[in-house]
Amino acid sequence: ACAHLRIPIVGIMHTDSAVIAERNGFKLLAPLILTAQKLCGSCLESIATRSQSFANEMLRLRNWKCDHIIKPHVKTEVFKPLKSPEIDALRKKLMFDDKDPNAILLIYAGRLDIDKRVDELIEIMKRVGDGIYLTVVGGGSLAEDFAELHGKENRIYCKPGFVTHEELARYYSAADVHISASQMETLGNTVLESLACGTPVIVPRAQGFVDTVTHDKNGILWEANNLNDAVEKVKLLRDDPKMRKRLAAGAVESIKELHCSKAVEDLIDWYVQAAEHRRTNTMAVPRVFLSTFMLLNFFMFDFVILTHVKKVLEKFSDKKEREKNRQAHLNGISK
Repeated sequence: ACAHLRIPIVGIMHTDSAVIAERNGFKLLAPLILTAQKLCGSCLESIATRSQSFANEMLRLRNWKCDHIIKPHVKTEVFKPLKSPEIDALRKKLMFDDKDPNAILLIYAGRLDIDKRVDELIEIMKRVGDGIYLTVVGGGSLAEDFAELHGKENRIYCKPGFVTHEELARYYSAADVHISASQMETLGNTVLESLACGTPVIVPRAQGFVDTVTHDKNGILWEANNLNDAVEKVKLLRDDPKMRKRLAAGAVESIKELHCSKAVEDLIDWYVQAAEHRRTNTMAVPRVFLSTFMLLNFFMFDFVILTHVKKVLEKFSDKKEREKNRQAHLNGISK
């Protein structure tokens, strides 16, 4: 509609969807997604993204230049340090009532999918030893696998499902450290949320995170693709309560200026600049046709392709569950 009415259009590159498709087993879809994104981008006056490191990666990998970096922000009226008997009770629950005063609680919040490298969190937990618990909040294709690991013997608390922002703030406040192994964040919203709650983070030195985490100030960065380094640094956090306290103070300090109002002002300024320097004036008619074509493609993707893919995944999941039940039945018979 905006294209037909000659209203300036801007867009935000939130993630590299082609990479997500590749890492979740849909390699054939990746080139199609990338082509669709570039066609969509050609209809826009300006393209922004949420971190400089992601913009650099898009330029390096896709030769795609983003025109603007949106100021990071977090809802500090929701995500803030919380201390109460209810938070203490939640912490005890998430740590299975462990009485060790030196034990620490890690939290992961987000999608449970392959592209988030959540399997690496399990490997880290296997190698760090006692005194460290992990709470997993979220859902996704690997949710059932994580649910099976729930229990004190694995030191993992996981009852899959997404929660409200208010509930999530309580989880962050109950934890000592927020952890993620993802290496393809655009910015990493959960990092900002955790920092706002006074909970420092430990993440790989990778895109998105390097824009918000300052090593040894508000969190810890481990070398990407080096789980040995991750394990050692998690152990260091467990064994050094003074470091955790210092990082917690740095966490709150680091997000003090990240107000939503400033982000809104930044978005308005960006739109005004894009409208004043329109780059689609010379291709008005092609732009209308291209925008119409892209609208039809989005409709096809949402209501045809995505629906079909979901049905295929559901059939695969049902088949996997039937095989699992059959194997359990056979094992019962053999016993």
